[in-house]
Amino acid sequence: MELLSPTTEVFDRGDKFADYRSLSTIQEYVLITQQRMNVDCYRRDVAERWGFSFYREGECLELASLNFQCPISALYEDFPGLS
Repeated sequence: MELLSPTTEVFDRGDKFADYRSLSTIQEYVLITQQRMNVDCYRRDVAERWGFSFYREGECLELASLNFQCPISALYEDFPGLS
């Protein structure tokens, strides 16, 4: 998981994600924005291709690799003005 900031977002979505894709142990890559309830999740499928899912306020994030689910609002619980 990466908490995005204006100064790191381009790097996190670009070069860092490119590096992570080369690691076979990483199955999901989650990007959390700070300005609004918005979570992007990239997942590797059985054919080793990466897919994309996005989650918005009122939805539940699912991480299949960890058998984990939580409401998006829980991720933003301590963000001023967003909880």
